[in-house]
Amino acid sequence: MNKENTGKQNISIIFMQAVLPLCIYYLVNQSVVILGISVLGRRMHDLQSNSTKEMYLKTLVQMAGMFMAAFSVLPFYKRENRILQETGMIRKENGLSFKSSIIIVLLGAFFSLGLNFLFSFLGILQSSENYNQVAQRQFALPFWLAFLFYGMLSPWAEELMFRGIFYRVLKRNVAEMAAVFGSAIMFGAIHGNVVQMLYGSIMGVAMALLYKRYQNLLAPILFHGAANTAIYAITYFF
Repeated sequence: MNKENTGKQNISIIFMQAVLPLCIYYLVNQSVVILGISVLGRRMHDLQSNSTKEMYLKTLVQMAGMFMAAFSVLPFYKRENRILQETGMIRKENGLSFKSSIIIVLLGAFFSLGLNFLFSFLGILQSSENYNQVAQRQFALPFWLAFLFYGMLSPWAEELMFRGIFYRVLKRNVAEMAAVFGSAIMFGAIHGNVVQMLYGSIMGVAMALLYKRYQNLLAPILFHGAANTAIYAITYFF
C-alpha cells in the first residue's frame, strides 16, 4: 500500500474512531440538555429569572447531559482498550499508587492556579467578555454542587472522551506528540471562547502527557478535577 493510500486510511480511521464518538458525545449532551430544559420549561417559567431553584435545575440538567454523553461513548473507550491490547501497545492500565495520586492532585491544583495567575497578569482573563459571562454563571453555584459538577463529573466525562478515546486513536495513527497536541487543541476548541480555548489547550497537553506517563485514565481525571476544584475554591472562598 502506498503512502497516499495509507494516509487516506489513517484519516478515515481517525474520523470514524475519534471524531465520530466526539460528535456522538456532544449530540447526546445537547439533546439531553435541550430535552431537559423543555420538560422543565413550565416550572422554570414560574420561577424568577436567575433564581436559586432555576440555577439548580439547569445545573442538574447539564450534569445529566454530560453523564449520558459519557455513557454513550463508553463502548468506544472499551473498543480502544481491546485494540491496544490486541496490538500489544498496552497489556492493561497500570495501577496508580496513593503517593502518585497525591502528587498528581497537587500538580493539577498548582498548575491551574499558576496558569490562571499568568493569564490574569497578562490581562487575558479581563479581555474576554464571553469568558467573564461564563465565569459568572459557573461561580454562582454553591461549592458542593460545583465540586460534584466541575470537580468530579466533568473531569471523568471529558477525560474519558479526550484522553481515553480521542488521544489514543490519534496515538495509533500519527506521531506521539502530534497525538498529544492534536487532542489538546481539540479539547481547548470545544470550550467556546478564546480564553478557555487557550487554557484548555495548555491543560490538555499536560493531561495527555500525564496519561502517556502513567497509562491510567485516573491520572488525568485527578489532575483535571484538582485543577477545576482549586480554581473554584480560590474564587469562591477568597
